[in-house]
Amino acid sequence: MSKQSVRKSVKRRRKPVPTMRFKLDGQWWRVRVERPPDKEKLDGLCHYKRRTIWLSPKAVEGDLLGIVTHELTHACIAPTDETHVRDLERLVCCVVRWAATRCNDGKISIGRHKAA
Repeated sequence: MSKQSVRKSVKRRRKPVPTMRFKLDGQWWRVRVERPPDKEKLDGLCHYKRRTIWLSPKAVEGDLLGIVTHELTHACIAPTDETHVRDLERLVCCVVRWAATRCNDGKISIGRHKAA
């Protein structure tokens, strides 16, 4: 038996999809790092009925802060005009980058902030 036929006969296992859960207004939500279903070109997608946020793996390598801010805004303030979501995304990213460069030598630290 050749090496190629052995490779073909072995089924490839799919890697588990990185997923986290969080609670928002008493409802459990999921964040999945995988291409949004049927939306190849989106960096992220917030689906209210499924209470799921998808983050494209390619996008995670890019502007993660902006994409997460954008999709979480959709989850928190539904339905939200896309213009307002983009404005909030831009402002959060600007403030975090500014604070990181002015106050923290360019490092962005992520702590365990608990809202009051």
